Amino acid sequence: MSEMSKISVVFRNFLGAPGVSTFYHAGTEPDLQPYATLYAALNGSLPSGLTWEIERTGVTLSDIDGAVTGAWSYDGLAVTGGVGTSGTDYVGGTGAVIRWETGTVERKRRVRGHTYIVPIGGGNFTTAGQVGAATVAAFKAAADTFIADASGGALVWHRPKAPDAGEGKIVTASFVPSTPAFLRSRRD
Repeated sequence: MSEMSKISVVFRNFLGAPGVSTFYHAGTEPDLQPYATLYAALNGSLPSGLTWEIERTGVTLSDIDGAVTGAWSYDGLAVTGGVGTSGTDYVGGTGAVIRWETGTVERKRRVRGHTYIVPIGGGNFTTAGQVGAATVAAFKAAADTFIADASGGALVWHRPKAPDAGEGKIVTASFVPSTPAFLRSRRD
């Protein structure tokens, strides 16, 4: 790999907003449709009123050192946003996580990425506080569809650490645990 596109999905209209999920995609002209399909599949688990939007412009980066190499814009997608429909009850800062697997090892560690889907509606949790089985299955199905739709373009960026250069690693699988994700911020 050499150049990759940085894609941002912005979340609004919830306690603690805004939120941003960052993705990396191989090449300088990313197809945003797989990202829109992923988040559209999650709408039913997101709190009512929460909105998400995929930014239609962004920067391209060298995966070797993270230097900005250019910019991209996208105008081929009709739907680049959505609204949650899971009801108004949710716990701010609490949700689910999708772990992106690459099947590669660097410096004795697996190269993985994470996307935190926070918040999700209260009805997506069990009475024991875990992410419910139906929600885990829906997120896993959405993630697997995303991987297939991205056609090898979705990346986890292994950042540079001397003496090694960085590199974008292709996402090959996903895992969604039932353990809830908790986010903290400097706003706490």
